[in-house]
Amino acid sequence: MDPEYIFSKVIDRIYFGLTTPTSAHQIGNILNLISSLVSPCINTLVFAKHLGALLMQTLPAIDLNDSDKTLNALKFYVNMYSI
Repeated sequence: MDPEYIFSKVIDRIYFGLTTPTSAHQIGNILNLISSLVSPCINTLVFAKHLGALLMQTLPAIDLNDSDKTLNALKFYVNMYSI
């Protein structure tokens, strides 16, 4: 499947889950999703266009009181910077 096509279809849901305060329970799943999408989508133009916003919006997920969310956020950063 085309990574650019898949990423362009899920990006709106990713932004919705990261920015809506009532969807706090979805953040872990969204972080897992974007962590798994990093590797196939890193070289696509669609991903590059959203990279800065994704990094800024996932930064608050590093939370001392929620270790699962923090680990998912750090997993995204590790996947992002290890490529």
